[in-house]
Amino acid sequence: RVIFLFVWRIILVTVAGVGIYGVIIHGIAQYHDQLLTEQYDAEVEKVLAIDPSNTWALFLQAQQQANFDIDRAIVSAQQSYALAPVRGRVLVFLAKLAMQQHNLSYADALAEEAVRINGANPKLLLELAEYWDKRGKPANAIAMLSKTLIARPYLSNTIFPILLNIAEAPALQHWLMPLAVSVVALVYW
Repeated sequence: RVIFLFVWRIILVTVAGVGIYGVIIHGIAQYHDQLLTEQYDAEVEKVLAIDPSNTWALFLQAQQQANFDIDRAIVSAQQSYALAPVRGRVLVFLAKLAMQQHNLSYADALAEEAVRINGANPKLLLELAEYWDKRGKPANAIAMLSKTLIARPYLSNTIFPILLNIAEAPALQHWLMPLAVSVVALVYW
């Protein structure tokens, strides 16, 4: 019985030690990430003052700047992408800015590149669905919703109501036909 309690205490101390180490390491990282969320926009400038090459802070700065200076927003987003060329969300943001400037072929190329480099990211795919919808290309938007379901089936509660609205609208039903005959979509849906 004494040995059992001793072993149990060693296990608890080990688990607690690993937990404390995790809190110290991950707690600092989580605090840093918390500073870089949209809710803490004022902190972006502080982070960039400390680390001017922080890609996420540059991206958030670009999002802030888009409200009042698209050219500055483009520069910040391009800097962010240049430092981390695997961030598809930056490309989608740049595509939206290019669309605002009526540079549609460039915007579409950016959107397609975002899928190529980061096509399994559900946030990215949902942003792309919104982008293609605003571009007036419902087939592309529906394809992004389908890819989102394939990448993350747990998002079906979010996506199925959108697809159901499309299916119930007679003028839009034909956009769902390619998915209805797609073996890949049917397997994952």
